[in-house]
Amino acid sequence: MLFFGVYFIQKKLFQIQKNRPINHKDNSSPDILSEKIESELMQKIKEFEESKHYLDKNMSLPTLISLLNTNTTYLRSFIKKHKNTDYNNYINELRIQYIKEKLTTDKDYLNYKISYLANKCGFRSHSKFSTNFKKFTGLCPSEFITDIRNKSI
Repeated sequence: MLFFGVYFIQKKLFQIQKNRPINHKDNSSPDILSEKIESELMQKIKEFEESKHYLDKNMSLPTLISLLNTNTTYLRSFIKKHKNTDYNNYINELRIQYIKEKLTTDKDYLNYKISYLANKCGFRSHSKFSTNFKKFTGLCPSEFITDIRNKSI
């Protein structure tokens, strides 16, 4: 009898907890960047993007931090606030944008193998390149190339 009483009490407690609203944490990071630091980072990021250092296969978060002369907290906060993403997606999207531009403006690129394109824009592997290409364009690299070829006919 005691077992059934404990069972029903636990069942009722579970139902109460299940129906309780979940208190989601606010994942937005506090504004830790001063205007001065934010402005400096804005300029440094612009220069970084123009220099195309993101095409380096060895580009990593620590490398970029060193290159920009900042720290992890500031850089992550800046990327989250201004690029609305994280470091990896930021770099990968820059790489994909670069290769998309090359494919649409330099017809020689349409004849290169996917592995060469991956290498050219800083990816270490064909599969990582293809995954990210599809993620940011909605198409596989070969489909994108076929579309460009068909449009130029």
